[in-house]
Amino acid sequence: MRSIDTLVVGGGQAGLASSYHLRRRGVDHVVLEAGRIGESWRSRRWDSFTLVSPNWMIALPDLPAGVGGSGDPDGYLPRAEIVGMLAAWAAALAAPVYEGVTVTSVTRDPGGSGFVVETTDGPWRAGRVIAATGVYRTPTRPPFAADLSASIAQLDATAYRNPEALAPGSVLVVGSGQSGCQVVEDLLLAGRDVYLSVGSAGRFIRRYRGRDCFRWLDATGFFELTEADLEDPRGRRAPNAHITGARGGHTINLHRFAHDGVRLLGRIEGAAGGRLRVAPDLHARLAGADAIAAKFRRAVDEQVERAGLAVPGPEDTDDYPGDDGFRVPQLDGLDLGAAGITSVIWACGLVPDFSYLRLQVFGGDGWPIHDGGITRESGLGFVGLRFQTSRRSDLLSGVVADAGRVVDRLLDARREVPR
Repeated sequence: MRSIDTLVVGGGQAGLASSYHLRRRGVDHVVLEAGRIGESWRSRRWDSFTLVSPNWMIALPDLPAGVGGSGDPDGYLPRAEIVGMLAAWAAALAAPVYEGVTVTSVTRDPGGSGFVVETTDGPWRAGRVIAATGVYRTPTRPPFAADLSASIAQLDATAYRNPEALAPGSVLVVGSGQSGCQVVEDLLLAGRDVYLSVGSAGRFIRRYRGRDCFRWLDATGFFELTEADLEDPRGRRAPNAHITGARGGHTINLHRFAHDGVRLLGRIEGAAGGRLRVAPDLHARLAGADAIAAKFRRAVDEQVERAGLAVPGPEDTDDYPGDDGFRVPQLDGLDLGAAGITSVIWACGLVPDFSYLRLQVFGGDGWPIHDGGITRESGLGFVGLRFQTSRRSDLLSGVVADAGRVVDRLLDARREVPR
């Protein structure tokens, strides 16, 4: 059995950030990645995917020149460049990444103080383990998805690639968070007939009063908010407000979708006999999305007034001004055959999958119980969790700092690797 001081599970930005700090501290370590470096960006994003956050928010130390959008700080990296950036970063760090190695279980070493890590390439004994596989792992679908006809293709947003890969016919997208709305736009631009079941996500305004929304959010301390600051502690699971970095970045507005021909529906409650049962709550959900945009505007306007900033007026926005969605009838059902729907894309969110960790560090909801990524299992830490320390934690602007804190705390309780 091979032995190592610290074993990192996952070769995305969280795993590489952990490796960066471990190498700086002179710690012997390996990073095990089931696929390739940055695999989630490679195989779980559609072809036209683009980062929502602008390039200036990428904070990866020792990143080689010419990658990561350094030439255009206000641009947004497309999927291929994100993958290239992570691969280049791993090479620059000389990160000891083992690709194509899946971790199947992590248990306490019965004969020592560390862990036994079983993998598809054989076992390891590790003094410490950092779980860096993130929380956006397993797509969710409602139970009634199983009641749809076998003639309708069903796929999760993580499996969607492009409009051409879908069968001819109308497409139903379920969920209006960032992924769902961006997929709808991708389909719409390709001339597909699209239905959208609207969820609870709000929207941000890409550009307002002369600045990108992320500039305003950063200035107002939005990214420094902790889970304790949230009005509802379940906020760590709330969908991100819809917005996009595609084609130069712009606001996504459900009313604009209605204007452009997307058929909006309320929440789908069930399916039977080729027909969907739909809640008559579309207008309430549209109002909820509008309220988030209005809250964003108010926060910026208040900041401008407090600081006396010389910026353009409130009318300087790329948000769609119409309210077309409120004129859409609130259907209580939809006949899939009559609508010509041949494909359903589920964009209902993702949940954690830490099933490889056979350790008592999870709550009843499947989320890790931790303090800034440190668990009650001595030697086990997490990096890349949503709200691990703040709203910035799972972003390319915050993961490195969080990884540093976790590595430092794990090493403060250094234990010898069992031999």
